Amino acid sequence: LGVGREVGRDRVAEFEASSRSAADVLRELAELRHALRDAAEEVVDLDEAVAVPEAWVGPAAEGTRRDALLEAIRHAAIHLGELRLVRDLALGR
Repeated sequence: LGVGREVGRDRVAEFEASSRSAADVLRELAELRHALRDAAEEVVDLDEAVAVPEAWVGPAAEGTRRDALLEAIRHAAIHLGELRLVRDLALGR
């Protein structure tokens, strides 16, 4: 949304157990980093108004591409904190 690309996802599959190795996950994260960089380079107008999907905020709303990008960063930061907590609990910290 923030960079004007449609994003599809399969939430159920995202939470299924996987036998991927740590190396696989790191490779996928590197691919994501490159894809995000490429997408960000395509952004022309961060102040362009966009419709925010109802699934994100309840009743459909409008914001800017900048708003959408900031929300994505905020949301990702929450998940990063959760991952760190799980890691610390798993390691007995």
